[in-house]
Amino acid sequence: MSWLWLLPLLSVTVGGAAMMVIDSVVPKTKDFAVLGFLSLLLATFTAFALWDSGLPSPTWLQPYVANDGMALLFDMLICGGGALSILIAGDYLGTHKLGRGEFYVLMMFSIVGAMILARATHALSLFIGLETMSLGIYALVAFRRLRRTAIEAAIKYFFQGAFASAFLLFGFALLYNATGELDFARIAMVLQSSEPQLALALIAFVFIFIGLLFKLGITPFHAWVPDAYEGALTPVTATMSVVVKTAAAAVIMRVLVQVWREFPISDAFTGWPPLAAGLALVSMLVGNAAALWQQNIKRLMAYSSIAHAGYLLLAIAVFPAQGVDALATVPFYVGAYVLGSLAMFGALVAMGANNYEAVVLDDLRGVGRAHPWVALPWAIGSLSLMGFPPMLGFLAKYYLFSVALEAGGLYQWVAIAGIFSSCVGAVYYLRLVMVMFQSPVDAQVSDVSDEKSITATPRLSPLILLALLLACVALLALGIKPGLFLEYSRSAVTSLVP
Repeated sequence: MSWLWLLPLLSVTVGGAAMMVIDSVVPKTKDFAVLGFLSLLLATFTAFALWDSGLPSPTWLQPYVANDGMALLFDMLICGGGALSILIAGDYLGTHKLGRGEFYVLMMFSIVGAMILARATHALSLFIGLETMSLGIYALVAFRRLRRTAIEAAIKYFFQGAFASAFLLFGFALLYNATGELDFARIAMVLQSSEPQLALALIAFVFIFIGLLFKLGITPFHAWVPDAYEGALTPVTATMSVVVKTAAAAVIMRVLVQVWREFPISDAFTGWPPLAAGLALVSMLVGNAAALWQQNIKRLMAYSSIAHAGYLLLAIAVFPAQGVDALATVPFYVGAYVLGSLAMFGALVAMGANNYEAVVLDDLRGVGRAHPWVALPWAIGSLSLMGFPPMLGFLAKYYLFSVALEAGGLYQWVAIAGIFSSCVGAVYYLRLVMVMFQSPVDAQVSDVSDEKSITATPRLSPLILLALLLACVALLALGIKPGLFLEYSRSAVTSLVP
């Protein structure tokens, strides 16, 4: 029965393959949103059901992919976020007459790649997952191929992503030369001994660390984020925001904790953790400060995501000093970020119709007065990402900064600066809420990002209403009763620490 561990991955893969076959046999079929949602929902509930199943892990896959609590928890986060993203996509593509079956196929297999990446315990499976996810996202960013900004964003993302992948590949090649292993557990065993070439292993770490930071969008490796967010279709931006960032956080945790935990460079005060904490602080400050000046909504959300990547990296950096308590905040924070982002992007999709989109902040004026049903999820998502109680985002930031403050030393000062940075972020999050209740400006067509911009005209849609309802209920319910989610997070990360 050990093969049941693969059911979450298999359900998404089979769903994507079924879409591909149906689309080739029945060319008129364009909308697979419901099929994709059901496949991803099945994967989410399957991962949840396997949590305490006690089933043995398949030995033939153990060297390549993990089958532990952390793998299942990130399966739930990736598939749950992907399920809401595909609902948003179904509403968006139908409204803007962009429905094509290959969109859903690319999204499904990107999610498959993200799941493999989050489970990777071997260099080969890491690259298979990374490239499966990345190639699908590159294609999705360029999906509206007649739009200049979409092609420009896809090209920038592709070339910068290729450089990051090359850094990772070269780093693992050097690491293989130093240790003779590609399996994470075996690499860690060799690094703990006196056998490896320490100088070569140190250089390998630098290359691998840079490649991983790029995928998370950490400053100074964040240049792709604003352009990719702005140029992509809004559902693709939502997918990048939740699926890619979740998988990146999971793989960084596995590589840094499993491979380098006992290496001398992992010392809490003289190794990579202080460097990571410094980069986390820079990302928080750059992301929040740059978002203050943005008028384009998706670019503002892009810089916000850079700041949130900094928060996540700080939690990982504190691990050598604080242990499991620090790591447990990572999936907890990821869950809060995923739900808050989906509530906002879902509301943004609901604000456009007839090939028009809400592009800049002025397009949101007056929507809250005329259409409170779409202003409410927008406000809930914004306030959660800001860290306003009783939203889940407040508890996520509270736990994260509490652990960093308890670590003392440099981490304490980084946490204090991070709290200040979060207060700066509150300015633009509150502006996003307030602008919806201001007097509307005259409807106008803007050439911002080559998109038609007009005062938002929300519309009711079953798909988008379901996505908004699920995201908002989860944010409020988990914010009021976070105990179970926090317990799952703590239980999941213990599988990384012997």
